[in-house]
Amino acid sequence: RFYWSSESPPDAHWVEDFMTSWNGLKPFSVPIYYLGDLDPSGLRIFSQMRHAFPDILPWTTGYELLLNRLDQGEGHTLEDSGKLGQGTITRTGCQWIDEVAIPMMEKTCLCIDQEAAISGTYGC
Repeated sequence: RFYWSSESPPDAHWVEDFMTSWNGLKPFSVPIYYLGDLDPSGLRIFSQMRHAFPDILPWTTGYELLLNRLDQGEGHTLEDSGKLGQGTITRTGCQWIDEVAIPMMEKTCLCIDQEAAISGTYGC
């Protein structure tokens, strides 16, 4: 699913260009960013997307908001959220995630849902 801003959706040419890149027929003409839950499953999704889209980047602006909340003790444990089955993740192949985000999750023993970047709640 793709989310647009409050502006109208892009013109058909942009969508066609995007779909050509999505199907691996040419590089993306714009940066592609990812923001998902800051938990093992969310980071595994990012890691898997890097295989299909090697140029994908973490949306660090959003992740910094999540990391600040974790540093303040907000978030949830995997156990409290019923997500123990996610296990752990130590590496995604992205230097920023591997050296900044994962260590903060390990330090705090907390995870946080992506919606917390823009809302007052941190999910479960």
